[in-house]
Amino acid sequence: MKKRSSITAVIIDDEPLARDYLRHLLKSHNDITIVGEAANGNDAVKLITKSQPNLIFLDIQMPGQSGLEVMRASIRNCKAVYIFVTAFDQYALAAFDLHAVDYLLKPFEQDRFDLALSKARGNLNSEKLVETNEELTRTIESLHHNASQKVKRLALKTSIATEIIDQESINWIESEAYLLHVHTDQKRFTITGTLAEIEAKIDPASFLRIHRRIIVNIDRVKSFRPTGTGSYLLYMKDGTELPLSRRRKHLIESRIAPSSEK
Repeated sequence: MKKRSSITAVIIDDEPLARDYLRHLLKSHNDITIVGEAANGNDAVKLITKSQPNLIFLDIQMPGQSGLEVMRASIRNCKAVYIFVTAFDQYALAAFDLHAVDYLLKPFEQDRFDLALSKARGNLNSEKLVETNEELTRTIESLHHNASQKVKRLALKTSIATEIIDQESINWIESEAYLLHVHTDQKRFTITGTLAEIEAKIDPASFLRIHRRIIVNIDRVKSFRPTGTGSYLLYMKDGTELPLSRRRKHLIESRIAPSSEK
């Protein structure tokens, strides 16, 4: 029996558990070799350029550069099939369907993963792969931009009721196990879910993840400064002090005035 040729793949996701899970699911596919992993957009572009994989598992929302920015920076230098691993909104999912590109909507199981992989195998030798990928990035960006202009309110399903709030009223959001605490000027709402799930629903122009457990409203940030131990603290206008990840410090610097740092 002729041995099936090897397919090279890279895994790009900022969550270690998500990368571990993809690695586990790929164990049943002996013809696929993982040639690298990346936890942020900047490293992802370097990895793709260097390894030239056939298949790319790509998260949409990551620090440094988003998955779409990674794809846009890489599609001309690497002819690969992308499988999006995401908790993204319905607008992007509609674009994936339109272009026959598969995605894995978190959480997913082995059978759904295998189905996405089967579709990817069929696209590996497509002559129009680069053109399809470029058109896909334009479509998603356009749809998501239009959606972000419309979605200014957020539905929070608590244990008591579904509360509808204005996104601009949110100061910061913190994850704790499988719970999310949404802090506003008036009160704190506790709902079930993950940061990735709520991140897909809020305006990316107004909110930023500053830590693996925390998202802040950029307009509510007062300042940030080093602690003297190699880490940073971020100060909100409501007086809250929050930990700022060192690897996300540059994101804050690029989104607020330089004079904010003391």
